[in-house]
Amino acid sequence: MTIIGTAAYRYIFPEVIALITSGRLAVEKLVTSVIPLDEIVENGFEKLVNDPSEVKILLDLSK
Repeated sequence: MTIIGTAAYRYIFPEVIALITSGRLAVEKLVTSVIPLDEIVENGFEKLVNDPSEVKILLDLSK
């Protein structure tokens, strides 16, 4: 199952997906944390607001 959501930039997805697929955009380097859903407030939103080193936080829905 794949879940994709966005609040902005929805018209650039085909180009971005092509860049990722071709390997020209290394998105793995952008992921700064992986957290379970139940930590989304304290380790998700709070980190993004207060820690400038956080870029992308992924939710691991299997935990």
